[in-house]
Amino acid sequence: MRNKIAGILIICMLAGCLLSGCKGDENIKDSSSKKETMTEKSEPQGLFFEDGKLMQGDKEFYGVGVNYYDMFTGCFYKKWDLTDTMNALEVLDSYGCKVVRFATLPFYGEDMGYYLNVEDTYWSKLDQLVEKCEELGIGLIPSLFWRLSFFDYYGEVYEESIFNDESQGMKFMRDYTEKFVKRYAHSPAIYGWEFSNERILSSDIPGRQLEDVYYTLNGVNRLYTVFSEIVAENDPYNRMIATGDTMPRASQYNQWKYGNWTGDTMDQHLQVLEKMHPLEMNSMSLHAYSLRSLLSPKDQVGAYFEADTWKELFEHMQNVSSTLSKACYVGECGYALNADMDFNSVTKEDLQECYDAIVDAAYDTNMQLILLWNYDPTSTLEGEALYGRGSGVEYSWNENMPWGQIALESMKKLNDKWNSK
Repeated sequence: MRNKIAGILIICMLAGCLLSGCKGDENIKDSSSKKETMTEKSEPQGLFFEDGKLMQGDKEFYGVGVNYYDMFTGCFYKKWDLTDTMNALEVLDSYGCKVVRFATLPFYGEDMGYYLNVEDTYWSKLDQLVEKCEELGIGLIPSLFWRLSFFDYYGEVYEESIFNDESQGMKFMRDYTEKFVKRYAHSPAIYGWEFSNERILSSDIPGRQLEDVYYTLNGVNRLYTVFSEIVAENDPYNRMIATGDTMPRASQYNQWKYGNWTGDTMDQHLQVLEKMHPLEMNSMSLHAYSLRSLLSPKDQVGAYFEADTWKELFEHMQNVSSTLSKACYVGECGYALNADMDFNSVTKEDLQECYDAIVDAAYDTNMQLILLWNYDPTSTLEGEALYGRGSGVEYSWNENMPWGQIALESMKKLNDKWNSK
């Protein structure tokens, strides 16, 4: 759910005294000399790719987790205070959460100073979070470049910069990826690596070719190739490497080749997916939402290659990922209501039916990993509403909401089934 995230974060402007808020923190002041990389430990318990599957140790992994988008980035706007995050991780652990997907850099280019200007503080705080997840046994899937905000920060045109190795944006992307992976390569908390979030959905948009933010499927391929090669070079454990993307639009090939919205054939669909997943990109992700239990036009986003139910959608993804010799997982899923519909009409029964359908389909199809959208301990809803955009990250829930209780209990239910299988 995130080209949608422009309304998702209620992000304040860069605080004026980042450094002053951190003085006296003994964990921060010598972080640059503390460690260039995390201390190497025993064989990581992360997810590694083997024969088209996500493996953990000598077994195939099966589990449910959550998106917690601002688990780390939220502390930028709280004078680097991680108290809320640490408490939230304890809550998620109590519900048996296995994996958390989260962003690592600011949403807006103008906020890149939270990394570039105070890098020692940045890494020290991220170290604390990773170490907390090691302690709890919660896996992490960091999304390193949720948006292409680094191009915005440097004022660069997207497609032109993507194919220029000397552009400031590409230099930053390569440098940050290498630093990040080297630092956490030996942490058992890291289950895999993602590049971004739904890049494919903003590519090859007809009529936008003259905009600075325009880019093509060729550009997507270039970004994913560079990223996945750097990760593979610096992660000795063959962990999952993923785009963080969703299935391409049903017209993606025709957008790319002909600049129109004509529906793709299955062969064209597969060509796009192949272009999205260069050699080292070993895992394919899907993001999907529905009202209740169906994906048909009557019940949310429209059928996708004749997939009307969650089970059919998961089976479609498994079939195409197998064709391309990739692992697959569901990076985002949950309940969604079109913005022009009445949020106040949503009932507990609607929410329950949706999450039951998701977890039942995951179990029936052996979908190895699904991540629910989105946990946010700060989010609240207005009045008596059970569903809505909320006060925090867009369309978020937590344990204090009926919606969140249903989502968390659904996660626990399926993880308990996987654990006992």
